[in-house]
Amino acid sequence: MAKVSFILINKKREISAVRAQIVHNRIKYVFNPKVSVEVQYFSKGRVKASAEAGAINNKLEAVEAAMKNAIVYYNKSFTTPTQEQFERIVEKFLGGDNAIQISRKEQNLIEYIERYISECGLSAETKKGYNTTLNKLREFSQGREITFDEVTLLFEKRFKKWLIKQDYSKNYIWSIIKNLKKFMKDAERIDKLHSNRDYEEFEMQSETADTIYLTMPELYKLLNLEFTDEMISQEYKETRPANIERIRKSLIKANYKFLIGAVCAMRVSDYSRILNVDLGLGIITITPKKGSSLRKPEPIKLPIHPIMREIINRGFRIDTEVPAFMINRQIKIICKLAKINSPITCRITKGGELQETVKEKWKWITSHTARRSGATNMYRSGVPLRLIRACTGHKTDEMVLKYIKANIEDNLDELMKCRYYSDLEIKF
Repeated sequence: MAKVSFILINKKREISAVRAQIVHNRIKYVFNPKVSVEVQYFSKGRVKASAEAGAINNKLEAVEAAMKNAIVYYNKSFTTPTQEQFERIVEKFLGGDNAIQISRKEQNLIEYIERYISECGLSAETKKGYNTTLNKLREFSQGREITFDEVTLLFEKRFKKWLIKQDYSKNYIWSIIKNLKKFMKDAERIDKLHSNRDYEEFEMQSETADTIYLTMPELYKLLNLEFTDEMISQEYKETRPANIERIRKSLIKANYKFLIGAVCAMRVSDYSRILNVDLGLGIITITPKKGSSLRKPEPIKLPIHPIMREIINRGFRIDTEVPAFMINRQIKIICKLAKINSPITCRITKGGELQETVKEKWKWITSHTARRSGATNMYRSGVPLRLIRACTGHKTDEMVLKYIKANIEDNLDELMKCRYYSDLEIKF
């Protein structure tokens, strides 16, 4: 065990302040016990032959014990503290806290989330959302440590206010708070790191986003789109034949990948879930996105959609890798070239205010539009919600119904088919 030394700050004076120091991992840590002694009575780290000797020595012994406990505390956690961290831990031992109490109080939310992300074993997409929450907390705290006890209702209120000032959407803020609530819950209930339950009362407010989907006629329009030299040259300002051909191949791959997702209602990152394609039987086998924590989810089988069959017949390999960012960037251009340009109005709450924006439809398209298009078109075609859920990975029918985009015209079509409006004999 390292030794604690008590040193006089100024031996030449009659009365001098005392400084405590200890060396750990070749680093010297100091602590101010806030004690002054008569120099003539101070020897070997203690006061002797003085009326105040008993009280002063008791305090110095307490400081010595606290400093040694601090070294043991950091040895057990395999960390090397800064001078500031060391002083804080010593103060807590002097205040009567034990190592367990200090460990709980010293838990850093940021560090916990970093470790949580690295060890959770979840999908890259889920980790991406967690990292977004982590980065926003870092920005909000401006490099300052955040303990679990600090994450109160007041913290949540201030954090939300800061996010609103950054002009983030209501749903974006909701996703951040949802993740923060999960981290706090797991740290409390699973890891037993704190007892602060304010997170249970965090407000979870979201709104139904005015996102869009592509109709089946629009998807067939993409399937039949021919990327001509003239079209590519005009869009990319490119005239060299080799480059035009390279761009054409890239657009075709992105287009086909998007369409596969659009008929299977899957994320771009989930194409690996397609286990088998049997053209003879006309069946595609997919691994469900979600399953029981106790057993592996059973694969589901679906008929091969005509769009997917045509893509395969054209010689395209489903396992062809196309980065998600590439699809996201190129699908807008593809939809623009396909003249999917009807004006679309989207409403979203940003910066605390409801904003309305009108753009041509292709400008709203992202790689995620494929999944939403698949789910919506399946629903409109009468596919049972349980099968749509198996494809999309949603946990409940309610989540699917919030996700799909059935507009006023869709609802009117359904109502027109009801006997209530067509088969009843009306008498006046």
